[in-house]
Amino acid sequence: MTRVLSQWRQVTIAATLVVLFASGAIRPVYPQSRAQVVYVSALGGLQEDFENFIGPVLEKTTGMRLQFVPRGVSTEVLALIRAQRTNPQIDVAFLDEGPGYEGVTLGLFQPLDPAIVTNLKHMYPIAVLPGNPAVLTRASALGLIYHTGIFRQNRWPAPTRWADLFRPEFKKKIILAHSSTTFGPITLIQMAKMNGGDMRNIDPGFQKMKELAPSVLTYERTFQRYGELFQAGEAAIGVWSNIGSTILKTLGVPVDFVLPADGAYALLGMAAAVKGAPNPKGAQLLINLLLSAEVQRYLAETRNYGPLNRNTKLPPEIAEQVVHGADAIGKLQRVDWIYLNTVRAQWTERMAKEVETIR
Repeated sequence: MTRVLSQWRQVTIAATLVVLFASGAIRPVYPQSRAQVVYVSALGGLQEDFENFIGPVLEKTTGMRLQFVPRGVSTEVLALIRAQRTNPQIDVAFLDEGPGYEGVTLGLFQPLDPAIVTNLKHMYPIAVLPGNPAVLTRASALGLIYHTGIFRQNRWPAPTRWADLFRPEFKKKIILAHSSTTFGPITLIQMAKMNGGDMRNIDPGFQKMKELAPSVLTYERTFQRYGELFQAGEAAIGVWSNIGSTILKTLGVPVDFVLPADGAYALLGMAAAVKGAPNPKGAQLLINLLLSAEVQRYLAETRNYGPLNRNTKLPPEIAEQVVHGADAIGKLQRVDWIYLNTVRAQWTERMAKEVETIR
């Protein structure tokens, strides 16, 4: 599968360049001086996409080269930007919306220029932020992932609602995201809703998490660990994204994904130009490329990212796997990340002390 994807990507690079030039979505801009480098930091799992596809397209259309700086999770991308605040070395941050909104609040990003980031006008309204401090680039959903083999062997009915996590047969078979990740606090918010609370009345969520804790196998931070535990048959069910679930399934891990009938959660990605970065023009040009319908389609086909450029056309088999379109996105529950980021550290500390130590 990896070899096939790599070959497909090489062919698609050339085809996409033709489309980009022909459509006028991206126009060549060649710097007067030597070629500049655009540094982008994102999840390490995206390195192949940026280096083998997006980078070459950027160089062909702008004359600028791309340098990828990988990080394990989006909070680490933000930590890098914060650490370099007085001397930025990264031009573009590509991260989850939670850490992204924290960066917006901290004033770490340079507003986008619609004259350069011309694809802003093609984005769904949900993607465009007031004042353009950053832009949302992709959509996915947080719901339930389960091991199809274990369920079939035990003749268990597939999960349909969040409450299914509390079924007794799942004792020590549940995998949850660690509280320090993007998925962790969203899970806590859902538990609060199931117990009469909400994100501004979170104590019922901690009570519900304590009820669930004896059935939790582990709280994990990375996609890789989810894959290992499901592949080994140690995990039967968990909370994860449709993107991660589909990738595991493609890799041969026997899992499936469910949008809970009582409401899945929107997971949106963000791209931002770092304030004071060495290559501000390159940052804006790279973000414009990331928003193009052609690159949005590419990332939908390779990473199951739901496109937020409304002009993106997807093959039917891909459209079935991703969250896309105003109606589909509108059905997902949203999280107020501006508020959540003010209490997130407190929640993480409480989870570590009150919940994640329960065995």
